[in-house]
Amino acid sequence: SVEIEDLDGVTGVNGVPLGISRAVGSDVPMLADRIIRKWNIDSGKDSVRLIHCCGWAIASRIHTRDSQVIQWRRTDAGDELIWSATRLAASVPAAPRITVPLPSDCVRGTPTHGVIAGRRFLQLSAHCSLDTPAIVALLVRRLSSEGWRLQRRSPALIQAERGRVQAQLIASPAVHGAGIPDAGRSTLVLVESRPAGEADP
Repeated sequence: SVEIEDLDGVTGVNGVPLGISRAVGSDVPMLADRIIRKWNIDSGKDSVRLIHCCGWAIASRIHTRDSQVIQWRRTDAGDELIWSATRLAASVPAAPRITVPLPSDCVRGTPTHGVIAGRRFLQLSAHCSLDTPAIVALLVRRLSSEGWRLQRRSPALIQAERGRVQAQLIASPAVHGAGIPDAGRSTLVLVESRPAGEADP
C-alpha cells in the first residue's frame, strides 16, 4: 500500500512551473516499476533514463513537452517516492520582490518561487563576503532597525516576521567545490513568504 500527498499550489524554478507529489509505503518499489513500464509504453524505452545517485533510484523522461522525474529509496523510516513534472512550454508569474534587506555585497542566486498552502513563497541562496557570525550579526541589526520581530533558533538561524511577511535565514560557512572552507565568506539561504493575494510592498 502507498499513501500519496500533493504539494498544494504551483512551484516555479527559473520561471517554469513544477508539480510535485510524494508517495510513502511498502509498495513504493512496485509503484515505481509500474510508472516506468507505463513510460516505456507511452514514450519508448529509449526515452526513459534510469540512474542511481546519492541513495536514490531516479527515472526521467520528456513526453509531450513535459519533463517528468520519479525518484525513490528505501530507508529505515520506510519507502519513499517523489514524482515531479515540469511543463517546459509554460511559465509562471514573476518572483515576488524580496522584503528582507540582504547586504549589498551578497551575490544572489536564481530564486525558486510559487504558492503553497495559500502563501506565496520565495527561496534563494546568496554568497556573501563576510564570515557566518559577521553576516548573522549584520542581518540582526538591519532587521531589528526596520521593525522585524526576530527569533533566534540557533547562532546561524534567524526567523523574522513583519506584518504578514515571514522569513527564515540560514547562514553557513562558504566552501569551495572540493568542500574546502572559503575563509571569511558565507552562504546565506533565505525563505520568505506572504499571503498569496497580497501584493508586494
